[in-house]
Amino acid sequence: MRTIARAIFVPVGVASAAPAFAADLPTTKPAPAPIPEPVLPATSHFEATINGWAPSLSTSMGIRNLPSLPVYANIFQLLPHLEGLVPVSAVAYNDNFIVGLSLFWVRLGLLKGGEGVFSANAGLTLNQTFATAYGEIPIGACTEPSARAIST
Repeated sequence: MRTIARAIFVPVGVASAAPAFAADLPTTKPAPAPIPEPVLPATSHFEATINGWAPSLSTSMGIRNLPSLPVYANIFQLLPHLEGLVPVSAVAYNDNFIVGLSLFWVRLGLLKGGEGVFSANAGLTLNQTFATAYGEIPIGACTEPSARAIST
């Protein structure tokens, strides 16, 4: 009788203990979906610069058939005759393009006058301007199908 009781109680005990073992087992959860990162617009940068300027003048000057004479003036001799100066540049860029502009304008003036009734006046004004602009868009940044076909 004991063997029959054992034969019945052992499978019943094992069957009743199975849910308790299953509750202790670790559960496997699916991995969470990755969080989509938002597409951020390209950040634009702007720069403005005041450029340096330190000229000197080295030349030969003459009048008609008279012999020419060498002339040299350094920055400290030219500064008292400075009438205007604009040395600036600006750049704007981001991941897709770059645009720049540079401007340099200077005006030097000199007016010499003699004293007396029969004196002569002589004047010299030097204007100098440089302007530069540039831009670039990489071919890979274009959205036209023909541009993409060229770059591949």
